[in-house]
Amino acid sequence: MAAVAARMLGRTAGRGLMVGSAAAGRGTCVRALSSKLAGKGSNPSPIAAALAPVEEVPFSALSPAQKVVEGTKTGGSVFIIAGGLALAGTFMWSVFRELFVTATPESIRDKAIAEVKYNQEVLERVGEDLQPTGQVALQEYIHGDMTYTRVAFAVFGSNGQAKVNLELKKPTSGGSSTYRYFFVDIAPAGLAPSKRVIISDNRGEDVAAA
Repeated sequence: MAAVAARMLGRTAGRGLMVGSAAAGRGTCVRALSSKLAGKGSNPSPIAAALAPVEEVPFSALSPAQKVVEGTKTGGSVFIIAGGLALAGTFMWSVFRELFVTATPESIRDKAIAEVKYNQEVLERVGEDLQPTGQVALQEYIHGDMTYTRVAFAVFGSNGQAKVNLELKKPTSGGSSTYRYFFVDIAPAGLAPSKRVIISDNRGEDVAAA
């Protein structure tokens, strides 16, 4: 009987040790899983890091290199804005000038002389020091839906003199003026006869329109 009781106690103790070992193993697994979860929580994913709010650093706390980069960004933005405003102002002034500013006889004459100075034949016959002289004759009339402005004035230079005759046309509703014709009648000088130099002649457009 004593031997049987000893064997039964040995089996019971063995079972207890097996249960304890299993329980200890489960505890170890639970602790290991907890450690893994804790490790994941301490290293956020790239998406979470991207969505996290960015703390602004005061300009005074930036390094010299970072200050240069920030200053370059700010300066570039200022130049872009200033350039846009300048272009907008130029466009608005062009529209205002075309709609509300009336060309004067002197302004028409000055623009014509600037174009005449590109004509080599006129410069050779009159002189490269070509200048206007006398008053500007101006006549304006309306025909159909166009306003016409005739202008005439004299020019002289070291080689001779000439008379400039031109006519501008512009829609009565507004817009830019264009030359209907633009001539330079060079006076005879010495053995050189008089000659008409055509700078522009668009009178054929009137015939086509009719």
